Amino acid sequence: MSKLFFIVFILFFDQSQLWSKPKIANDTIHSVRVYSNFPGVSPKGKLLNMYDSLTIFYYKEMVLYQIPTVHLITNTYLNKFGNTVKNTTKEEPAFEYFVYKQGDDSGFSGLLYDTLTVSAFKKRRLDSFLVNEALRNPVAFNNLDEVLIEHKLSKGYYSLIEKSAPKKKIDETYEDTSYFYFSDRLKDIDFSFSPKMDSLKNSKLVKIRFLYNATYSKKYKIRLPRREMFFEIRQVPVINRKEIIDLIEECKKLNNTGS
Repeated sequence: MSKLFFIVFILFFDQSQLWSKPKIANDTIHSVRVYSNFPGVSPKGKLLNMYDSLTIFYYKEMVLYQIPTVHLITNTYLNKFGNTVKNTTKEEPAFEYFVYKQGDDSGFSGLLYDTLTVSAFKKRRLDSFLVNEALRNPVAFNNLDEVLIEHKLSKGYYSLIEKSAPKKKIDETYEDTSYFYFSDRLKDIDFSFSPKMDSLKNSKLVKIRFLYNATYSKKYKIRLPRREMFFEIRQVPVINRKEIIDLIEECKKLNNTGS
């Protein structure tokens, strides 16, 4: 396991792990949701969990990322004379949508939309968008630095669970225990945390847990609580099927016209 920073997160990821070459095109649409949690610690030693998620839709050769965000809504209040009395601003949950074509090598660009129904879009580079905005604080890991503790086969949802630990724990930024969960039920899903591990196990790596025991940090002079960093993918039902397909088809037309 490579070194993991729990206060300042490494913004690095092997983008080749985020998508795979397209499979045979068809008219079906499916989606997965990616969950993550990055544990942080306040100067007073309080645990601060940073939960995040996003949904990915696959339709024919196209991919659509649905990314949680917030929109600022401003309300202006007028008196009977039409003069502004006050302005209020609040945040409302919303989504952004990023669409691109799998296997497109023309600059690795995609289209970013503010909503499902508007035609306005921004062109964005695929590689930088996935790292800086879509996945938020993605993490890179190397299981070659791990010592296998337990290898457990199962007939349930997880076909294989492996427990491991670092060969050498240098400081508190190294996890104490790692769990890798594999499933045969998501083998046909394009998204992958680690294509190499999927191939070696002939199964999909669907969940990763890094556990940190409570300890004292000599560097930060605080007591660190027990922490857990995790990543997980789950197949989820397709919501707003028509709107999702319409947006993808609009993006395909723009790509074909070179807009």
